[in-house]
This record gives sequence, C-alpha cells and structure tokens, in this order.
Amino acid sequence: MRFPSVVFFIASAALCLAPVGRAVESSDPDQVFLSAYMSFQQAEKLEADGSFRAALAKYRFAGSVLDQLQQRAPDWNPPVLQFRRKKVGEAIQKLQEKIALETPPATSPTPAATAPAGGLDPNLIPGVSDRPSPSPALSSPDAGGGDAFDRAAREMRAQMATIKAQLEQSRQQLESVQREKARIANQLENATDRLTQATSLSKEQAEKLRKAESALQEQAEKVTVSQTQAKTTNEQETEAQKALQAQLEEAKKEAAKAKDQLTRAKASEADLQTQLEAARKQFESQSKEKEQASTAQAETIKAQMEQLRKALDDAKADREVAEEQGELLHQRAAQLSQEREAATAQNTALTAQNTTLSTQLDTANKKIESLADVEKKLVAMAKEREAARADADQKAKELAATQKTVKTVTAERDDALAQLAKAQEAKGQ
Repeated sequence: MRFPSVVFFIASAALCLAPVGRAVESSDPDQVFLSAYMSFQQAEKLEADGSFRAALAKYRFAGSVLDQLQQRAPDWNPPVLQFRRKKVGEAIQKLQEKIALETPPATSPTPAATAPAGGLDPNLIPGVSDRPSPSPALSSPDAGGGDAFDRAAREMRAQMATIKAQLEQSRQQLESVQREKARIANQLENATDRLTQATSLSKEQAEKLRKAESALQEQAEKVTVSQTQAKTTNEQETEAQKALQAQLEEAKKEAAKAKDQLTRAKASEADLQTQLEAARKQFESQSKEKEQASTAQAETIKAQMEQLRKALDDAKADREVAEEQGELLHQRAAQLSQEREAATAQNTALTAQNTTLSTQLDTANKKIESLADVEKKLVAMAKEREAARADADQKAKELAATQKTVKTVTAERDDALAQLAKAQEAKGQ
C-alpha cells in the first residue's frame, strides 16, 4: 500500500518541473519577464567567466524576450520593463566594445597630411584688420604770403576747434564705453557665477537623481521578480494541494473498501463459525445417536470439519490483513490531512507575501514618478542654464565689440592729438 506515496512524489516533481520548459512560451507577462531576468543573470555569469560571445548571445536573447513582452503587453509595469531593457542595451554595448578590443583591427596606410596652400590671412592676425586708417594730415600752410598764412591759421583754428569738440565727444564716448564695459563685465561675472552655481548644483542633483532612480528601479525590479516567483510557488502549491486532496479522496475510498471487506470478512467468519458449531453439534448428535455408523461417513464428517477450520483460519487471516490495511489507510489519510493543512497555511503566507510585494511595488512606482517630476525640474534648470550661457556669450560678444570700439576711439584720439600737436607746432613757427 505504498502506491499513493509514490504517486504523491511523482506529482510533486512534475508540478515543480513543468513551468520551467514553458516559461518563454507562456502568455503570462510575469513568467516572460522572469525568463528574461534569469537569462540576464546567466549572461552576467558568462561575462564574468570570460565567455564574452556566449554572454552576448544570452544578452541578446534577454533583449528579444523583453521586446516581445513590450509588444504583447505594453501596459505591463512600464518602469520596470524600461529599466531592464536599458540595462540589457548597456550590457550589450559594453560587451561589444570588449569583443572589438580583443579583435585586432585591420591596418591601413595613413594618408600624408598636406600643408595648407597659400600664406597667412592678414584678417586672422589680431589687430591688423581692426586697425583704423589714419586721418588725412593737415595741409602745410602756404609760406608764399600773409593772406595765405592767415587763411591757413583760420582753417587751423577751425580744425583745432573741431578736433577739440571731437576729442571731447570721444572722451565722453570713452567714459560711456568704459561705464558700459564695467556694467557688461559685472553682468558677465554675475552670469558666470550663476552658470557655475547652476552647473554644479544640476550635476550634483542629476547624479543624486540618477543614483536614486537606479536604486528604485532595481528595487522595483526585484519586487517584481519576487512577486513572480511567489506567484509561481503559489500556483505550484495550489496544484500540490489539489493532488493531495485527490489522494485523500482516493485514500478514503480505499478505506471504505477495506472497511467493507472487513465487514464481509466478519460476516463470513460468523457464518463459518455458525456452520462449524452446527456441524460439531451434528457430529456429536450423530456420534451419540449413531455409534454404529460407518467409518467412511465419520471420516467424511471429519474432513468437512477440517475444511471448515481451514476456511475459518483463512477468514481470520483476511480479517487481520483488512484490519492492517484499514489502519495504514487511516494513518495515510491523517498524514494527507496534515500535509493539506500545511499547504493551506503556506498558501496563505504566500498570499500575504504577494500582497506585501504588490504594496512595495506600488510605492516604488510612486517614488519613480516623483523622481520623474524632479527630473523635469532639472531639465528646466538645464534650459535656464543654457539661456544664461547664451546670455553670457552674447554679453561677451558685446564686450568684444565695445573693446573694439574703445580701441578705435583711442586710435582716433591719438591721431587727433598728433594732428593738434602738428598744428600747434606749425602755428608757433
């Protein structure tokens, strides 16, 4: 009567091994994702062992499974799915780079560099193209007569007045340019400080955000994998519980059959006992009443009695066997009941664990959504930083233009001073 135990262990092994071969072909998104996750872990182990090409094949297989999952179930846990697809893509890219470094590149002759034709462009030399052309020199006074000298003096005084006015205007423009230069330099310094602060702050926040998001996505993925494994274990426990229930029903049927056999054996034993008692009484009565009966008839009766005794012994043996079978079946039924209760308790615990994992997954998804809001804020800050940088570049261009204007005004002033000195020297002569 060990057959139910063998059936139980075979059924349990079949329930444990059956889902493994059908994980990829399963229509359950949890099982498909679990298959891709296990393939990714196998690829990581192969890569650590140095089997780069085998690891690359595993990575690509995991990526194809995740792509199929996204096509079949686009609404299934998008944050976890996108995180794992990103991890697979990064792993494939890094591994391809490793394989490319191991493969020697094909050598090819390097073309000789050609010298640039032509000479230097004068416009590229600082200060050459921007140099202002000198003002035309004042005409020398005519020494041929006093009228000519007076006209030259009057023209020179008029030019001196014009030069003084231009010089004053240039000085005012120079002061205005210097003030504008100082203002632009101050704005540029402030913009540079804000840009530096925004760059430093955004880099730190972006790094913290990236680490926090990666940690939360890994946590969400682990919760998803644990939830899938718990779900698989729960289904296996449910199947095992059904098998135990079926075995318990079969054991109850066997116990009922054994009890029926025991009842029939007891009835047969009582019937045989009655027949034996009747035969004994008949023999005794015949012995008393017919002492003169033939020896053959007495032997026949003795043989009948011996057969009845054997039948009684067989009935007793059958009854003992039936009692033993009934006891074994009763023990087996009790054991199956205990196993069913243990499976029910384990199923309840797994259901509670599944609920807890679902809650953790929801919390992780909410954290990821909040991090997405933070990321939007960082993107806005990056745009502000780019705007500040563009503003700083514009201010720098304006400063360069102002410096160029100052340089031009300074050159014009120097030319005006030189002309004024020449005019004064000519007037003194």
